[in-house]
Amino acid sequence: MFKRLCFQEEKNVVDVDGNSILHVIVQYKSCDAERKNALIDRCIRNGCSPFIFDQNEKLAIEYCTQDD
Repeated sequence: MFKRLCFQEEKNVVDVDGNSILHVIVQYKSCDAERKNALIDRCIRNGCSPFIFDQNEKLAIEYCTQDD
């Protein structure tokens, strides 16, 4: 799923809550910070926009914690 969303024309789609792939990665709890950062970096390098707002009018970066 990650490859399909991140590397095709669907990379900036959002779900019913307005979450982009970056929102999902940032909010995923079962992943350590190093792995999250690598996924985020890969998404952005492949054209995923970090400027998509969700239904709460928040960017993915606004969900980051100090541990991320």
